[in-house]
Amino acid sequence: MKTYRHAVSMALSTAAAAALLAVAPSASALGVNAATTYSKLVWYTSFNADGLTNCTQLVIDATGDLIKSDALLIYGALNCGNGAYGVTGSLFTATDGSFSITMLVGGYTISCPRVVSYAGNCTVYDGSWISRGTGLIQLL
Repeated sequence: MKTYRHAVSMALSTAAAAALLAVAPSASALGVNAATTYSKLVWYTSFNADGLTNCTQLVIDATGDLIKSDALLIYGALNCGNGAYGVTGSLFTATDGSFSITMLVGGYTISCPRVVSYAGNCTVYDGSWISRGTGLIQLL
């Protein structure tokens, strides 16, 4: 009797899984667009944080699908008086037209939570997420 119930249970589980797969949308139905890259976006920067001094220029590329995801991956360099730091991070747009940028730079996380008209204030955090300074960015 136990074997029979197990076989029926397995058959029902398989049938339920097949039914769900039949009605589940395919990946193409989600409408993901091809990514677009915005190259050589140059920003004026000014940061007041240990290790990030005399940093006056951020040059990044941004890649993503703004139509479907409202997000871009960013990568590039923060140019400072003592050299350049590699930059990686993300940019998210908001419904009010502003956007937020989060970047990993030289052991710091730079968070610019509300960039309006391509300018905004930022906070520089260390690896323990302790605020180590502030700054600003402005698209040139």
